[in-house]
Amino acid sequence: MKTKLCVAIGVFAAASIAHADTIYTSESAWAAAVSGITTVNFEGIVSSTATSPDPTGYEDVTPSLAVGGVTFALGPSAPAGAALFVIGDAYYGFGVATISAQAGSGTDDLQITLPSSATAIAFDYFLDPATYTVTLSDGATTMLTPSDTPTSGFLGVTAPGGITSLDITSTISLSALSINVSDASYATANPVATPEPKSAILLVALLAFGLVMRRRLAKTIA
Repeated sequence: MKTKLCVAIGVFAAASIAHADTIYTSESAWAAAVSGITTVNFEGIVSSTATSPDPTGYEDVTPSLAVGGVTFALGPSAPAGAALFVIGDAYYGFGVATISAQAGSGTDDLQITLPSSATAIAFDYFLDPATYTVTLSDGATTMLTPSDTPTSGFLGVTAPGGITSLDITSTISLSALSINVSDASYATANPVATPEPKSAILLVALLAFGLVMRRRLAKTIA
């Protein structure tokens, strides 16, 4: 019974590790771990007329905007009166069009929903110096803690179990006034080599056998 229990624990641990989400802050590392990347951005959405993009302006898209099948929306924690804007390249000086979730008080919350379940997701961001929580639809969370104003960065995730959306949230303060995302990508996580179940069972069985023999030898000597 003890030997069987050890084997079961070993196999369960191996399975758990194989299905864990992996966080990336390097875009090149994330790209190397996935395939079939689809990326959407906000270039050309802001316009001073129907046909003339204006990089110095912004456009209110509250409460949501769909781009290439990806939906960007005010998340469930956003208070009444929160706004969602697409900002031109030069409006905040980012040099790239962004979508911005802003609230006067309470919590900023930007939700990104994919057109279908994927096993990898990523986004580029510009954030104020504060603490931001990223929550995936599979329940996994990670924290972003920018130190400069604004801080640009990248966050990518591979989730073998699949994800359909993520929420970025932050408590409103003088140092955290908005959440700004310049693009978002989704893809398929590449298979990760894991020990074969038979190999794992054999390894645990050998360890258990060695432990039993050691105890028998100790009793014989005693």
